[in-house]
Amino acid sequence: MNLFTIGVYGFTEKTFFETLKTHEIDVLVDVRRRRGVRGKVFAFANRVRLESQLAKEGMAYLYLPELAPTDEIRALATHVDASVGVTKRTRQVLPESFCLAYQDQVLSPLSRADVRLKLPPQATRVALLCVEANPHACHRQLAAAWLSEPNEVPVKHLIPTS
Repeated sequence: MNLFTIGVYGFTEKTFFETLKTHEIDVLVDVRRRRGVRGKVFAFANRVRLESQLAKEGMAYLYLPELAPTDEIRALATHVDASVGVTKRTRQVLPESFCLAYQDQVLSPLSRADVRLKLPPQATRVALLCVEANPHACHRQLAAAWLSEPNEVPVKHLIPTS
């Protein structure tokens, strides 16, 4: 399996789907708690439109809410962001408190094997989806690193080019 991550912010609808096609993604795994994004620019990433377009492109869609941070864990990042004067969209890295809580409360109780079994059997090029443009400011990079173990499957982060 090849493992990728992708965010919504920074992409247009066209560049988002072109990026998925260029990297031959066959399964997009949605790891967002809420499967909607505000604003017309990102409406393509709302669940119904996203699933419809992926089907047209021949890609599978899988929702794994168990890999999403809880509201309480998200609040940890929001609190740190506020204390250092950044917003979610300008954050460069996740706070340590978020990472520790996500590992302890979300990833540790899960079984990698059970999560992998939820992927379609033909899945070879899997991308984890969230919203942040910067993968280091998003839980998807933590989930991808966790999923890549113990075989240390390389993770490629797909980021907007503009």
